[in-house]
Amino acid sequence: GYDFWKTFQYSNIDNSVKDCWFWQIGYWIIEDVFSTAGTMNAGSSSVLVSPVKRVEQVSFGFTGGSGKVSQDRPKYVTKPEEQMTESFTGRMSNESIDVVHFSMAVVLSSKAIIPFMRELCSAKEHKFMGFTGQEPAKVFKHNQITILESRVKPVDLMSTDHLYYRYGADTVVEVELVCEYIFNKSGYDAIKPESIKPSVVKTGI
Repeated sequence: GYDFWKTFQYSNIDNSVKDCWFWQIGYWIIEDVFSTAGTMNAGSSSVLVSPVKRVEQVSFGFTGGSGKVSQDRPKYVTKPEEQMTESFTGRMSNESIDVVHFSMAVVLSSKAIIPFMRELCSAKEHKFMGFTGQEPAKVFKHNQITILESRVKPVDLMSTDHLYYRYGADTVVEVELVCEYIFNKSGYDAIKPESIKPSVVKTGI
């Protein structure tokens, strides 16, 4: 979101609320990506021995029918043309769930490909202190990511993208994923802005 907010210009309250809400959704998703990397690398003393070497990017932009890439801000998927890739789950935003697609790229030890994917899609803990943040903390688990598409590429250590990084002795690969993230409306509609609720299923904000 850095590039988005760096050039952000206020237009009106409705658009600003939408921008803040959808980037909050983006930060929840990004948090799960980095939580996955943290769990995978737990106990490692340096990047040289860590299974996850780099999180290169997390993106919410998608290519539409015209080939033009949308703004890189999270949005709800409400119809097939808004998907980043064809989804085998067939899930789209409806009266019960909100669906967001995102893509990501990581550099991993070649031995960590399947473990990383498994951990990314596993249940993760979070603390909930009520929607006001004033209630006693309770620990819950959420499991909201499904991988829709994956691509594994060899890493050219002499390329400009990797020349100045040190990954250790393991063979490393670049893993590109397109994923689906599900939000149960019953779990977070209490804090969803009222201006978004009536139109999200109809228009695919």
